[in-house]
Amino acid sequence: MPKSHIRIETYGTVDELNSFVGLVSDHIADANNKVILKEVQDRLFTIGSSLACDPEKEPKMKIPDLKEK
Repeated sequence: MPKSHIRIETYGTVDELNSFVGLVSDHIADANNKVILKEVQDRLFTIGSSLACDPEKEPKMKIPDLKEK
């Protein structure tokens, strides 16, 4: 799959966003906001995992589902 494929491009963008959220979390003092940002990062990791897997193949490990709520 070429690097220009939308799935690969999206995976990279989600990874960059996740890094930025971590950076922001390191620079804030409010504990409640840190908890929220940690949850955002966790969900971004899940999205990245989904994007990194070939949709044509069954993943070897179970990837958590994202719920709408």
